[in-house]
Amino acid sequence: MADVFLLSDSHFFHSNIIRYCNRPFEGKDKMNEEMEKRWSLMVNNDDIFIHVGDLTAGLKGRKDDLKALIGRLPGRKVLVRGNHDHMKDEWYIEAGFERVVDYFVAGNVLFAHVPDVVDSTHPHPWADITKKLREHHSPILTIHGHDHRANIPEYDGHFNCAADRHAYMPFTLKFALERSGLSEKA
Repeated sequence: MADVFLLSDSHFFHSNIIRYCNRPFEGKDKMNEEMEKRWSLMVNNDDIFIHVGDLTAGLKGRKDDLKALIGRLPGRKVLVRGNHDHMKDEWYIEAGFERVVDYFVAGNVLFAHVPDVVDSTHPHPWADITKKLREHHSPILTIHGHDHRANIPEYDGHFNCAADRHAYMPFTLKFALERSGLSEKA
């Protein structure tokens, strides 16, 4: 039976993210290589992989390289668009994603890139959108990314998928639900 895997904020091909987030990689090529390796170790071709936004940023002429990388990554891929995912849906589909969405709700879980609780040091206008989605759908959990800081606790009713918080390695939806104390409710 297929598993569902999660991750966000990979920022493939984004050199500056290494410095911004103090990532432990010597350049974007090593970062891409290591994250691809970790993804491939965890995910099988029949698994579902939900990338919860910010697949990349700062491509600067590397669209074909990103497309090739996406094509090599195993899993049936879904992209929940993040604030750095600027290409048209068709481009992501051609690259290997089965679906591209702004958000979605599955059972009692909302998947959206930005949490509705964003502190003053990391404000984002999408937080208001997520807040409205939470009010409308009343999920018991919002799975998101966007906030890369690994040293802060989870926001109440949220689970952060940012790669920086998860050793740059995909993890299962089951893990996220268990860590949130919701495995039986979702």
